[in-house]
Amino acid sequence: MDWIELIKDPVSFSSQKQEIFEHKKLPKVKDAVSVTFRIRLKTHSNDWATIFHKGTGDYDITPGVWLSGGTSHLHARFTGNWIANTGIDAVEGGLLLGKWYHVAYTLSDTEKRLDVYVDGEWRALDAIVNVQSEQVIFNKGPLYIGRAYSWDSFNGEISNFHYFNWRLSADEVIKDSMNQLSPAIPLPRSAKPSHSHSQAGSYALPGNAYPQASSYAPPPPYSPYTTGNPYSQPGSFAPPGNPYSQAGSYTHQYTRTTSYPAPKHEHGHAKSSHEHGYKKSSKKSSKKSSKKSSKECIQVLFLKHVF
Repeated sequence: MDWIELIKDPVSFSSQKQEIFEHKKLPKVKDAVSVTFRIRLKTHSNDWATIFHKGTGDYDITPGVWLSGGTSHLHARFTGNWIANTGIDAVEGGLLLGKWYHVAYTLSDTEKRLDVYVDGEWRALDAIVNVQSEQVIFNKGPLYIGRAYSWDSFNGEISNFHYFNWRLSADEVIKDSMNQLSPAIPLPRSAKPSHSHSQAGSYALPGNAYPQASSYAPPPPYSPYTTGNPYSQPGSFAPPGNPYSQAGSYTHQYTRTTSYPAPKHEHGHAKSSHEHGYKKSSKKSSKKSSKKSSKECIQVLFLKHVF
């Protein structure tokens, strides 16, 4: 397991600033990734603002975190094999201006879950429910801190930006927030970020094949068919570190099939309406035939007596 510190001391970001780290210079990711950082906002953005985004375009986002416009709620996302944009819509409680926060994003395909921590506290969860068929899609795209593709950067400062190739436990998140993790692997010279201090208009955004319909849409990629995950609210699932907290282990669907036995006869045999109807009709016919034969006998005797 490896991790790397991409930014140590505070670096200021405005709407057009970005730092880019190539994929091959980052710790190799197989089935899990974690990102932690400290952030302090100067102003809220009017629209979605990027904190970081790894991928080759707007619809390739594992991992990625944005801030919602006006309220600066954390919007943590990833790409799956069933949808390009899924994750946590909004972590409860937006970030306040002028305050430093420690944020941790932990994602595991093996454990089928995405968790977000703020200042060491577990704040939100998104769980993959269909654990057999749905998988996290990791990518080989560059890691952007700040502006990326169709979305500008947040306006503030960021420091202690750490990138891990495993899913941090709750204890490891706390240690990271206290700077108590084991030393990171050194950042190679060739992995130094390409700093971009471009002014507005000096950078041509790549063409977006899926333009956003309005400013109220989540950051790309957005699907109008995406709905909130009922398991993404804090506290509605088992806390991290629980061996029984795998997605789907608390989801049960019960199908009750109730069979009603046939009514019992007084002697324990099942009644048959057909059988009883047949016997009943037989009794009626026998009574009629006996009455008829009696009348015929009387008529014969009467005739004999007369003649």
